[in-house]
Amino acid sequence: MRKLWIVWLVLLGILSPVSGQEESQNWADIIALDWDRAGNRLAIGYEGGAIKILDTQSGNSINIGQLAETSVLSIDWHPMDDNLIAVGAISIYYRIYDITQNEIVGHAEVRSTSVSSVSWNVDGTLIATAANWVRDIFAEPRVDIWDATTHELVTSFQHSGFITDVQWHPTDPFKLVSTTDKGDIRFWDVNLSDEYRPAISIDSGSGHALWNHDGSQIAISQGATGGCLVSVWDVDELEETPSQQFEIKCYINLAWKNDGTLAISEESTYHITDVEAREIFETGELTLPDGPEYVNALDWSVNGDLAVGGTDDTLVYFKPNTYYIVDEASDLARFINMANANTSMNIFDLRGDFELTEALPQITGKITIIGDEAQLTTLRESGMLSVADGGQLSFEIREITQGA
Repeated sequence: MRKLWIVWLVLLGILSPVSGQEESQNWADIIALDWDRAGNRLAIGYEGGAIKILDTQSGNSINIGQLAETSVLSIDWHPMDDNLIAVGAISIYYRIYDITQNEIVGHAEVRSTSVSSVSWNVDGTLIATAANWVRDIFAEPRVDIWDATTHELVTSFQHSGFITDVQWHPTDPFKLVSTTDKGDIRFWDVNLSDEYRPAISIDSGSGHALWNHDGSQIAISQGATGGCLVSVWDVDELEETPSQQFEIKCYINLAWKNDGTLAISEESTYHITDVEAREIFETGELTLPDGPEYVNALDWSVNGDLAVGGTDDTLVYFKPNTYYIVDEASDLARFINMANANTSMNIFDLRGDFELTEALPQITGKITIIGDEAQLTTLRESGMLSVADGGQLSFEIREITQGA
């Protein structure tokens, strides 16, 4: 689970079990979910301590144990072993499950009242946990780094506030980021046993941090006066302001697809941006026949499927369109190659004037180009667009709203 205030409610015992959908065997609220590396199975953690593995190809599922008198707060597939998941909960332990044997094959005592975040690094050699409400010699919450084989403690990083999230760098096995309810976003290097870049400080507490696919940017959800924000920061730059912001009501979860598309939840709705996370292009709602449900977790699969889980065991997974803003600064050839590499419908939104100076890659995917009539006519007559057998290309004239 990614939202600080829900963590508080669960830890204080205010949330009570809720009956799930009839077809879902009365599961409680979904708190955390994670796709496996093939994009075929979802690991799902529930309020109340249940853990389920769902095969999205067959629809079959298996139950992996039941944590007694607790709730799952975090769940993570091993990056290389498709049979292992790590689970964090309101517990003094993190646990490693082998789903084929349906048993615990590793654990460590974190020495705190909750493990609100647990995850493997990119090569599966280290595990990071967030230890909150510490009751040992440490006076403050901390990020613990564990040897994934021996489950011995490697190092710890102290924080001054409740740790809301811990995320490993997507390519560097020794770097990670952590966030707190006091607005501290800190970047750690295990080899240095210290921070490797200055912290990012925001006015209000942060609930979630998420790297993009190559670690060059990080998205942060944060509180703000009159609402909440999702901010995108360039990690390699030391700017004091983010490169992009989205105003959101609150109750935020984030998921970043490997092509750059950002998914953002807002109460019962979820938003999907373009591949450069510049604008929101699509919005949906998590709902049951009797009304909307709050979104508690989001995750993209390697295949471009988005899973959305929430209250009352509400779960949807689907393949959204992929969106591209095409303007003077865009690399249209790169966008076409990206579109050819996925199986979704790709929407190219033409902006401004741009000149084509060289032939473009042949289209083998599915592309719809939206623009004004003059732009589309120029593009069609350029002779630089070609469609291979099995490819699909369509044009759509942009609707002009009155007064625009």
